[in-house]
Amino acid sequence: MTTTYQINVDGEPVATMTANFAEASSPLLMDGKSTPFQVADARHRKSQAAEMLLKNAWSNGGAVCEIDEDGDIVGDITVE
Repeated sequence: MTTTYQINVDGEPVATMTANFAEASSPLLMDGKSTPFQVADARHRKSQAAEMLLKNAWSNGGAVCEIDEDGDIVGDITVE
């Protein structure tokens, strides 16, 4: 079943993620838009998927959270 999750950084909502985490080939959507990723790319882990999506947004000029000079997200990522 495809479900939408809220991605938080330091407790603040920054984006949504939609996918069926039981299906490896399920696309990962961020804020309802397609991304180059599938659930398998994140090894079926929601937290890993959220981090991939946030870094992808940043690398494409659409940063929704702070990223340091090493490309790491500043703050704690949680998925609800």
